[in-house]
Amino acid sequence: MKDLLGNGSKLHHRFCADGSLDPKKVKGKLVLCELEVWGADSVVTGIGGKGTILESEQYLDAAQIFMAPATVVNATASDTVNNYIHSTK
Repeated sequence: MKDLLGNGSKLHHRFCADGSLDPKKVKGKLVLCELEVWGADSVVTGIGGKGTILESEQYLDAAQIFMAPATVVNATASDTVNNYIHSTK
């Protein structure tokens, strides 16, 4: 996520908090975020991202409804995605 930092603090960028990501670097990309509060999908697509992959430690046993393209994965899947992101720079 360090490549997508905007004006927000490092604490907030990993959660894709509003104002924490650089729209120029997010535009057209899928963005991996940690789930803190719902709404990161709207933040990412609102600044031009194509979609959001949310990491959550919660065991979600119901389908989630997003306002933009998004999915929720566990930490193991998130680690795999993160490794892929850093191997394809």
